[in-house]
Amino acid sequence: LLYGMTETGVLTTWRNQNFLDLNKINSTGYLAPGVEIKIMNDEGEEVPTESLGELWVKSIAMMSGYWNQPELTKQLFDNDGFFQTGDAGCFDKDGFLYIKGRVKDLIDFKGSKISVSDVEDILKSHPAVLEAAVISKPHPESSHQLSALVVKRSTCDVTSEEIVAFVGEHVEEAKKLNGGVYFIDKLPRTSSGKVNRRLLHEMLLSN
Repeated sequence: LLYGMTETGVLTTWRNQNFLDLNKINSTGYLAPGVEIKIMNDEGEEVPTESLGELWVKSIAMMSGYWNQPELTKQLFDNDGFFQTGDAGCFDKDGFLYIKGRVKDLIDFKGSKISVSDVEDILKSHPAVLEAAVISKPHPESSHQLSALVVKRSTCDVTSEEIVAFVGEHVEEAKKLNGGVYFIDKLPRTSSGKVNRRLLHEMLLSN
């Protein structure tokens, strides 16, 4: 599990022999040589260690801009040469990077950012869950509630209440599935194979 993109020189983090010893299984590793990453909030400020935000990357191998697209280049690069990736993540106290999906999929909750990928990972660890996606829907009392759409394994039987309780044992209040669990036959996906969250929102709101 590594992290990189074409615009930033492909490889931006790497793992050495200490990776497994430190038991940081979900991390993409340390910064590669010649790479800088800063994690920013919506106000353009760097966030503290272990706080979630958007990754801005600068490297010795990155592109200088988009060909014949000066406005897009200006939009995605800051004055210090960092590139706005659109990816969400955080560093831990040891300098390991964790990718938490796309910024557009983060949820604002009482001034903090919540990554639904954390909840989805917990859902997928349940033996009866084959696939799962978590989305947010507005709620008048708590600003949002998380709901899960789950594909069950054909050999397992589980109730929505059991899934809600399972997740609740592993997360803080803001990440509990207070919006409920809904079982579906399969997750809708885009042509590139990614979960179609827009369609999931429509399915949930029409339920």
